[in-house]
Amino acid sequence: MPPLYAFLIGSTSLLLLSVIKLGLHYNSYQNLNLDVGAKVNELLMGERPYLGFIYLVSFCVCLYLVRYQRKKRIKIFHYLLCLIFCIFILFISARLSILSLLIIIGVAVFYAKNKKRTLLISLGGIVVMAFAGVLNPNFISRLTAGFEQDKLEIQKIILLEPRSHIWQCSAKIVKSNSATWMGLGFKNSINQLEDCYLTHENFLNEEHRKFFVKSRFNSHNQFINFYLSSGIFSLIVFLIIFVMLFKSQYKNYVSFALVLALFLFCIFENVLSRQLGAMMFGVVLSILSMIKTPSDQELSSY
Repeated sequence: MPPLYAFLIGSTSLLLLSVIKLGLHYNSYQNLNLDVGAKVNELLMGERPYLGFIYLVSFCVCLYLVRYQRKKRIKIFHYLLCLIFCIFILFISARLSILSLLIIIGVAVFYAKNKKRTLLISLGGIVVMAFAGVLNPNFISRLTAGFEQDKLEIQKIILLEPRSHIWQCSAKIVKSNSATWMGLGFKNSINQLEDCYLTHENFLNEEHRKFFVKSRFNSHNQFINFYLSSGIFSLIVFLIIFVMLFKSQYKNYVSFALVLALFLFCIFENVLSRQLGAMMFGVVLSILSMIKTPSDQELSSY
């Protein structure tokens, strides 16, 4: 258990330092715009998707540690930490972590002894989080990726979501069959994506296109990244890893939630292309090795 508490101390300290920096920024400028930009990473002390994932893992770890506490006060403290991590994920508008959190809360129904009560609690939590997201101006602004719109529509949200264009270009490269066996190489795959952005037709305007070309976005999907860069065999090996993880961890709710969160993270980000991402991948695997499968009696304590 000490390594799990050490991880929680680190993530909680990071959260507190971020809150202090955000408070000082608001006190100086009387605003707190957290939509896009390098300033956001500076205030949050890291890139938002990866920080959101750290807080999501911390939420799961707190949930796991609750069942080992016999004192009511300590249990309440752990539940309070869970709530704090949830609130901060919502506050910083870490969209992927919010989606993962909603799915994890929904999955809890299948592991609970009292399914009706858990279903009501899960639905209540999902509704509250949905309202909190809608009322958060930073979350709404994040839907437009910094491109302000007079009228927000679902079609425009899809159009302004970077992954919709990135994945379309990735699909074009895949259809060309140039990456089937050996792959294109990590650098060449990004170069081909950039070439696609130059000719892609679904951008909002020319400024939108220039933003993509300048940013040189990678595939934003670890599975696609392995396929484009290293070929079909790398993709198969990576898929087998997750099949084995799901198969070995499905009996425990927290373990399954962690694997599911990691899987979703790899669907929306090139996790292993970043040092922090590779570290978090390893941290999650380490945490999974420390989590014990609870008995049926212990499951009711969640």
